[in-house]
Amino acid sequence: MMSDADKNMVKKVRGFEILKIGRGIRGMTQSEVAERFGVGDKTYRRWEQGECPVSYDALMAICEDVFRLPLIEVMGMAQIAH
Repeated sequence: MMSDADKNMVKKVRGFEILKIGRGIRGMTQSEVAERFGVGDKTYRRWEQGECPVSYDALMAICEDVFRLPLIEVMGMAQIAH
């Protein structure tokens, strides 16, 4: 469970940035992430391009279940990339 401070950090780093960083770390394609998470390619692509917001629950699940990385770790890398 994330603390309130961690949840506030999520608001500062956009979900699509977290998805791009996590996918880059794992060297996966957008199609691979979409398939492993169980959404269509178009849906994932729209999330990662910032065209459609990704829910916090989906973001957390993708980081943990697909990227096998803690969300807070990917958020920190996304902040460094700014």
